[in-house]
Amino acid sequence: MKRMLAMPLVVMTVAATSVPGVLAQTAGPNSPIKVIEDLPVAAGPSKDAAPRPVHTPSPAYPAELNDSGRNGEATIEVVVKADGTVGNATIQSADDPAFGQAALAAVKDWKFEPGLREGAPAEKRVAIPFHFQAPLEQQFNAAFKRKVFGELPEPALTAKEFGAKLKVKDKAKPVYPRQLGRSGVKGDVKVAFVVTPEGKVVNPRIEGEAKRDLILPAVVAVVQMTYQPPIKNGKGVYVEATTTVHLEPPSSPVGRGSRGGGRGGRGSGGGGIGGDDNGFGGGGFGGGGGGRGGGFGGDGGRPD
Repeated sequence: MKRMLAMPLVVMTVAATSVPGVLAQTAGPNSPIKVIEDLPVAAGPSKDAAPRPVHTPSPAYPAELNDSGRNGEATIEVVVKADGTVGNATIQSADDPAFGQAALAAVKDWKFEPGLREGAPAEKRVAIPFHFQAPLEQQFNAAFKRKVFGELPEPALTAKEFGAKLKVKDKAKPVYPRQLGRSGVKGDVKVAFVVTPEGKVVNPRIEGEAKRDLILPAVVAVVQMTYQPPIKNGKGVYVEATTTVHLEPPSSPVGRGSRGGGRGGRGSGGGGIGGDDNGFGGGGFGGGGGGRGGGFGGDGGRPD
């Protein structure tokens, strides 16, 4: 008569890799696994191994939480079958039901190198924690309580098409990142954006090269700028513009505000965003969209 051993319940902590413009969210195949409970299984030759994820689609940030700016966690419990597929997936916990459903939908398509029990492929129950972070563009929309990023109802005019100089009411007032300390990092960040018929700034994007640590504070400053509402032929219009924000350490003259303005292009931008000195974190900042939306990008869920 064969003696009975145990099928373990394990918790997986999967590694993440960064995708430009997207919150780091792709699970790696070499994830550490911790056994936390044993369940009965038949014995065999002595060799045990935990399942190893090899195909890990990431959950999208839940649409029902768009522009909420909410971050959260969800843990999904599944049985990894002897053939490496997933079965019996259930939500173990979730900070919001929407996070749980998004993680559950994604994990059903995961594939594993099956776990071993006594040298043979065996079913193992695992718990997979996921962390969700709102895409950075949605963090902006939530923080400013308006659509900083989104589709425009009509094309934006170029400066040439508008035919007049945009008038700034409130200039950019950048805050130098505290985490840079006495590093001495300083520089200019050129930001392209669209001025709405109400004089608000929307859809900012970086043009040209910029120091990564200075991009987020520059964008935050530009989003807070206001303009005299642009009017053409008696009608409020959307107008493309650019401005250059200068940042340098507080020990030197700081916050010269914005330079330029009123000129814009339809080209794409580049650069990267990260940091939390201005109340934002994670995600990526990219170009594109011609002022019609876009700039930031990314889905919002990743395994922890």
